[in-house]
Amino acid sequence: CLEPCKESGDLRKHQCQSFCEPLFPKKSYECLTSCEFLKYILLVKQGDCPAPEKASGFAAACVESCEVDNECSGVKKCCSNGCGHTCQVPKTLYKGVPLKPRKELRFTELQSGQLEVKWSSKFNISIEPVIYVVQRRWNYGIHPSEDDATHWQTVAQTTDERVQLTDIRPSRWYQFRVAAVNVHGTRGFTAPSKHFRSSKDPSAPPAPANLRLANSTVNSDGSVTITIVWDLPEEPDIPVHHYKVFWSWTVSSKSLVPTKKKRRKTTDGFQNSVTLEKLQPDCDYVVELQAITYWGQTRLKSAKVSLHFTSTHATNNPTVNRYHVRWFPEVCAHNRTTGSEASSGMTHENYIILQDLSFSCKYKVTVQAIRPKGHSKAEAIFFTTPPCSALKGKSHKPVGCPGEAGHVLSKVLAKPENLSASFIVQDVNITGHFSWKMAKANLYQPMTGFQVTWAEVTTESRQNSLPNSIISQSQILPSDHYVLTVPNLRPSTLYRLEVQVLTPGGEGPATIKTFRTPELPPSSAHRSHLKHRHPHHYKPSPERY
Repeated sequence: CLEPCKESGDLRKHQCQSFCEPLFPKKSYECLTSCEFLKYILLVKQGDCPAPEKASGFAAACVESCEVDNECSGVKKCCSNGCGHTCQVPKTLYKGVPLKPRKELRFTELQSGQLEVKWSSKFNISIEPVIYVVQRRWNYGIHPSEDDATHWQTVAQTTDERVQLTDIRPSRWYQFRVAAVNVHGTRGFTAPSKHFRSSKDPSAPPAPANLRLANSTVNSDGSVTITIVWDLPEEPDIPVHHYKVFWSWTVSSKSLVPTKKKRRKTTDGFQNSVTLEKLQPDCDYVVELQAITYWGQTRLKSAKVSLHFTSTHATNNPTVNRYHVRWFPEVCAHNRTTGSEASSGMTHENYIILQDLSFSCKYKVTVQAIRPKGHSKAEAIFFTTPPCSALKGKSHKPVGCPGEAGHVLSKVLAKPENLSASFIVQDVNITGHFSWKMAKANLYQPMTGFQVTWAEVTTESRQNSLPNSIISQSQILPSDHYVLTVPNLRPSTLYRLEVQVLTPGGEGPATIKTFRTPELPPSSAHRSHLKHRHPHHYKPSPERY
C-alpha cells in the first residue's frame, strides 16, 4: 500500500491498474486501493460543496471556470452553482477531521543519545484511524533563531503519540510541530514548539578527506605554484570556521644536519582549496591540513591529514625541447614601408638577445615552443627601439646617425601644434589621453609617423634633456594617429611630453609641454567609493616647462 506514495506526484498521469499490476502481479489489491485513494485526495479537497443556490457574487456566474478542486486556490473547491462550476469556499471544511494535538510537546533525552518527543491528543471526533505527521527545523549557534532556521522537514509518521529520533546533533536548536491526519483531512500543524538543544557537547570537526594535488605551475622566475584541494565534510556538528595549512621542506646547509623549514596559512571554512606560491623547484614537500571550529570560546580541532609531493623542476619539463623566436620591424621612423626581412633564432633557454636592431622602429617578436608532438601556439610581444638622438645624448663619443653622412637631406620643419592632455581616474588608475594637430604649411616631405616620448619630471631630469631621463618611454605612431593613450600614470606627478614628426628625411623639431596628473582620493574608503561612480575626467591647463 505504500508503493503509490513514492510516486504520488505522477499518479495523475497513470492509471492505477497499469501502475500496480506490473509491480505486484499476484496481489495488487492493496496497491490499487492505495493508488485510487491517493489520486482522489490529489484531485478532491476536504469539505463539502455548498448548495448551488447558496452561491453569490462571482461564484454564481454561469461559467465553467474549473473542472476539479486542485484548480482552485487555498481551501476552495470546484462546485456547481446550477448553471456552471466555480471555485467556492466549502461548507463543513473540517467535517470528520481530527482535532489538532495539544501544542505543548515534551522532550526527553535518552541515555542512548536518542530524543523522545511526546504529545497528547484531544478527543477524537471520528472512528477512522489517525496518523500523526511530525516535522522539525533547526539552526546552528549559541542562541535559538527562527530567522536562521532551516525549512520544515517531515521526520516521522506514526499512529503513536510519541516518536524517538536518532539523528539529533549537538550544537543545534530544534523546533517541532505535529499534525493529526485521517481519511477526511487535517486541521494543520500545531504552533512551533519551544526550542530544544542536546546537552551533549559538539564533537571536533572530522579530519579533511581526500587531500590531493590539483594543479602545479612553473613560473617564469623558476618558482612553483601548486593548488591543494580536499572534500568538505558533509554535516559536521558545527560548521568549519577555517582550515590551517602547514607545508614544510628540507634544505641543504653547510652543516651535516639538513635544515627543515615550515610555513603556514589559513583559508575560510567554506573553501576546499588553497594555493601555495613561491615553492622551490625539484623539492620534496609535506603539506598538512587541519579543520578548526569554535563552540563559544572553545576551539575544536580536527586531526591533521598530510600529503607528500615533489615540486616540478623548471628545466626538467620534457614537453618543451626548444623555442623558436622570430622578430621583424613593423614600422620605422625613416622608412615609409619597412620591407625588412624577418630574423629568427632558436634557443633552449627562456630568453634570447636580439642584435643589430634599427633605431626608431616598432618590432614584433613571436615565441613558439617546439614540443616532441608538434608546435604550440605562438605568443607575440611588441617593443619600440629608441631614436638615434637618445644614444647621442648619452655618449661622449661622436655617433653617426642615419641621414647625417652621405647625401644631405632637406631640413624637416613640420611641428605638431596644440598639444593637449586629459586624464581619466577610474578606481586607483590614471590614464592620460594626449592629442595634437598638424599644420601642413611647412610639411615639405611626406610624414611616416610620429615619435612620442614621455617622462616624469624629476629633480634630476629638470636640469637635463629628456632623453637622459631614466624613466622616459617612447612610442612610434602611424602618420594618421594624432592621439596617444598612456595607462597607469602616477598621481600628482609632472610629466613632460615630446611629439616629433617623422619623415624619410629625419625627425622634425619637438613640441614639448609639461602636464600634471590629478591626485587620487587620500583614503581607501574614498577609493572604494569611486569604484561605483563614473570615471572622473580631468582637463588640466598645460604647464610649460
